[in-house]
Amino acid sequence: MDVLPVVQHLRDLAANPHNRHVIAKDQSSIQSLVLFLDHDDSKVVITALEGLNYLAKHTSNHSAMKNELGMIISLQTIIQNCHSDPKAVELARSVHNKLTLSRPDTSRHVMGSSSRKARVVVLQIKGLVDESCRRILEEILVGIPGVISFTFNLARKRCTLRVKSDVKVAKLCEGIATTKIMSAEQVLKKQTGEEVTLSFGTHPPVHQTTEQLPDYLPEEEPTVAETSGKALARGDEDRSKKGNGWLTSVGSFLAKSFYW
Repeated sequence: MDVLPVVQHLRDLAANPHNRHVIAKDQSSIQSLVLFLDHDDSKVVITALEGLNYLAKHTSNHSAMKNELGMIISLQTIIQNCHSDPKAVELARSVHNKLTLSRPDTSRHVMGSSSRKARVVVLQIKGLVDESCRRILEEILVGIPGVISFTFNLARKRCTLRVKSDVKVAKLCEGIATTKIMSAEQVLKKQTGEEVTLSFGTHPPVHQTTEQLPDYLPEEEPTVAETSGKALARGDEDRSKKGNGWLTSVGSFLAKSFYW
């Protein structure tokens, strides 16, 4: 489905100063905007950033936005990626500065806060041929601790996941291998734009390459991300489910469209 109208609607709602505090309290709206930051369509990314920039103008929203899983790391990825659209970089830097330069909210500090960081992992799935395979993968991925959300691109046989920083890619591949009909490799992109795949397992296939992966592509912050297709996200158990009026309608639409 075309996600651009959904993002545009959220952006337009956030453009109204009276709506910003209410939107920031709705976790599904913030989650969806963060997820859209990894979309392969620059229009979707820019529109999501415009919405986040509006929300960040309300200082009381900073704490909730900054603590949203994947928010800061996604903004940093856009800023640091040399292939990012210049307008996206400008907007990402604006949102990032608003959130990181504001006074920290110590009341929400908890031990192990580093575990709240998230990163994006792109997997090439051998054997992902139809909807039944996608449903099997959904069941596997939902059961892996640390997986926050994921999307599928059946045409390219890819799965894009947002996971906590301590989740090992090998663990994801091992889980997928338990299906006996599918296997996975991690996809990374070099600064030149060339894609490479990394295999995991006892006897991984050999991929010919004439150079080592560059230092700027650590496993912690891969630069490849694509979210075409449907998305599934796992929310924190203690997240608020507040929402009313038009916001409830938006949340309902997102839930039906993206399996939030």
